[in-house]
Amino acid sequence: MIAIRKHSILYSITAALLCFATSLLAQLPSTSVDALDAFYHASSRADFNPNDHLLPTARCQVVTYAEDGSTKAISFTPQAYAVQIDTLTKLFEVDQQPVVILSRYYGHLATAYLSLYTRLIDRQNGDTLRLRSMQSVQLIQQNGWKIASLVIQNEVEAYPFSEELWPRELSEDLKLGIGSISQVEPDTTTSTSTEADYDPNKVYNVDQLQVAPEYPGDPALFTSLLSSFAATMDSSLEGSPFTVVIEEDGFARLGYVGDLSGAEIERAQSFVKSMLIWYPGVLDDASVKTKLIFYLL
Repeated sequence: MIAIRKHSILYSITAALLCFATSLLAQLPSTSVDALDAFYHASSRADFNPNDHLLPTARCQVVTYAEDGSTKAISFTPQAYAVQIDTLTKLFEVDQQPVVILSRYYGHLATAYLSLYTRLIDRQNGDTLRLRSMQSVQLIQQNGWKIASLVIQNEVEAYPFSEELWPRELSEDLKLGIGSISQVEPDTTTSTSTEADYDPNKVYNVDQLQVAPEYPGDPALFTSLLSSFAATMDSSLEGSPFTVVIEEDGFARLGYVGDLSGAEIERAQSFVKSMLIWYPGVLDDASVKTKLIFYLL
């Protein structure tokens, strides 16, 4: 188990660019953290091969916002990133640095949830774009660690990210140079459990956690989402219950649907698909699966 981590990497922007594949280092990474290091380090360069980092079936999504505050997920194949990265690196010098990483691994599976600071420097006039984003990654050990899922969520001014993932002492003095997570050792001193204690199939209740899952952005955004699907978390209202599981990487999936009708199940599925990436639940300073209970009205 890897506890909360603090370090530097690189990463990029735009719907098509924030989600991309890169060339791997000559040696296959020995751990999932090494794989992330290689992925982010190489993703600022044009000489990359997406097959070195992502599975052929990898899913990559970028969450974007419409003017009315609604969200849309744009999907890309690993090969589609190659075109975007080639365009990006011709126009910009890319510097991407992670600020906080929550990660968890078990056997051949690993998940990571990270906050990323991005700087794009125009190669012609030197103008700089500064951006913040959240990213969740799922990796599988298959001839080395490979990314199976990558989800990018860009920050917009109306819905700023939680300061817990952008602590001032880590983010106010970010350097221009590209960092490397492999240079930073995991901080396991605050963890009271070991990898052997971790059950990857266990789903925790909120009252069992140190930190409960949190929906990103302004609370009004979550309230609007609930209203759009006539859903609530208020158990005192007469509604049909169902559960949503927030994975270690903040990705939401529909859980128990109970006595919901076919139409209600479809509504619950659409509700979950419309969610942004959550800040995952935390136990023993690492992210865990968490069950949330909702009700359809």
